Amino acid sequence: MTVKKITPGMVSTTVDGWSVNMTSASFLGVTGQWMDVIYGKLRLHAEVIGFHEVSGDHSGETLEQYFMGVCEQVGIVNTQQSKVPLHMMILINI
Repeated sequence: MTVKKITPGMVSTTVDGWSVNMTSASFLGVTGQWMDVIYGKLRLHAEVIGFHEVSGDHSGETLEQYFMGVCEQVGIVNTQQSKVPLHMMILINI
């Protein structure tokens, strides 16, 4: 899915990480929420936009790389523009 093509404005994101005790596998899930207008009515969308296994440590730098990878993959962040709100970019030091 390319979120950028279907979102006219910004995309709010929610990130959750967890691990499986039995296997020590770790995962990062990212959801996106955005609004659009269809026939003069606002519609809220909420979708899982990424899910990735996490390798290595769980430092802020590592999780930032996975998060940014998901955002780039779905088209809401690239080197020229971002659909992720500025306060989110400051939190992850972009």
